[in-house]
Amino acid sequence: MNIIFNSSLITLDVDCQTAEQAIERAGELLVKAQLCTDDYVSAMKQVYQNFGAYIVLDNAIAMPHARPEHGAKATGFSIITLKNPIEFGNEDFDPVTVVVAIVSNELDAHVDLIQLIATLIENDLVSVAQRSTTPQSLVNFVEPFIIKNSKGDWRC
Repeated sequence: MNIIFNSSLITLDVDCQTAEQAIERAGELLVKAQLCTDDYVSAMKQVYQNFGAYIVLDNAIAMPHARPEHGAKATGFSIITLKNPIEFGNEDFDPVTVVVAIVSNELDAHVDLIQLIATLIENDLVSVAQRSTTPQSLVNFVEPFIIKNSKGDWRC
């Protein structure tokens, strides 16, 4: 599975007021990188509105996503850190300070990508992201968990 991830898919210290704004900002990075369409970002927000805060996976981290048919073009993820914590409505893990938006154009790759994000969380992604002062420092943390191929894309 090829995963698109680089420093252009990271924004630190983002000023958002709502969960929907945070999802949109993380999704905008995916659109800009041509990993998905605007419809996919809208679908991520709709999933959150319909199903609530199940996208909050652990303390302080949310992982918005949608189904591939909603505009996914490739597989990858973005990371934003929030300037101020935001309540997503998860009583166990709120407030959120890190948002990892994932996209995949294949169902199998979607599952693998979720497993990769879970591994990153287990290895303290939230603390590393919160302490990061540059996007590259966050890329340096993620890099050992995935391998770069000859095209410059990442893969598990």
